[in-house]
Amino acid sequence: MEEILYTILICCLISFWVIGYAYLKAQQEITAHENNLKAFKKKSEHKIKNLKELKKQLDEKLAQLQNELKELQAENNSETS
Repeated sequence: MEEILYTILICCLISFWVIGYAYLKAQQEITAHENNLKAFKKKSEHKIKNLKELKKQLDEKLAQLQNELKELQAENNSETS
C-alpha cells in the first residue's frame, strides 16, 4: 500500500515540475515577445519623429522653391511685356 502512495506522490511531484517548467517557459516566451514589441514601437516612434522632421524641412524647401518660381515667372512676364 505504501508503494502505491509513494508512486502517486512521485507522479504528482513530477507532474507539478513538468507543469511548472512549461509555465515558466511560456512566460519567458511571452516576456521576450513583449520586449520585441516594445523595441519595435520605440524604433517606429523614432522613425516617425525623423520623418516628420524631414517632412518639415522638405515643406520649407518646397515653399522656398515655389517663391523662387513665382519670382522667375514675374521677371519673365516683365521682360516679355
